Amino acid sequence: MIVKVCGLKIDIITDQLINEGMIDMIGFNFYPQSLRYVDPFSFNEKIFKQILTVGVFVGETIEKVEKISYALNLDYVQLHSLEDQAYINRCNQFAKVIKAIGIETKEDVDQANTIQNCSYLLFDKKSEAHGGTGQKFEWSLLEYYTGDTPFLIAGGIGPEDIEKIKSISYPKFAGIDINSRFEHIPAVKNKELIHTFLEKLRK
Repeated sequence: MIVKVCGLKIDIITDQLINEGMIDMIGFNFYPQSLRYVDPFSFNEKIFKQILTVGVFVGETIEKVEKISYALNLDYVQLHSLEDQAYINRCNQFAKVIKAIGIETKEDVDQANTIQNCSYLLFDKKSEAHGGTGQKFEWSLLEYYTGDTPFLIAGGIGPEDIEKIKSISYPKFAGIDINSRFEHIPAVKNKELIHTFLEKLRK
């Protein structure tokens, strides 16, 4: 099971989480209106090479996404707006794509069934804030997903969800994205809480 930790900042906790090898992907939020925003041009040349890195974008121009992706050597771009298939296809020329889909109804899942050329979909609680609400969507709606693209589940996942996660049996379920329920303050993660959660999840 993939574990992605999103909404990180560049600090010693992030370094420790990466170096301890307990997570598979890290996500940096490049959406200026987010509480977890980090300036992509503040990164030094030591962008993390020993882990898969994801840049989160909302309504950004394709040119800027491409510029940041090359500058930071991102493995994935994660798209949270109304990007069409042409936009997704172009992103694939410089990075792999994770397309976020806000889920509230069956119709939202039906929309996800039509998206192509992504490495993963990310299903999150539908909101005008484009994610980061700390709330779950109704996971049972995933029974309507019939696409071929593997997906991650995000939105309000916390330490109490371990057994629920372990019970997921949807064919294309690939992993989880954890964020706000594992923080001291926005973007500053609680390393001990993440450790305990992952140890129990992976037993």
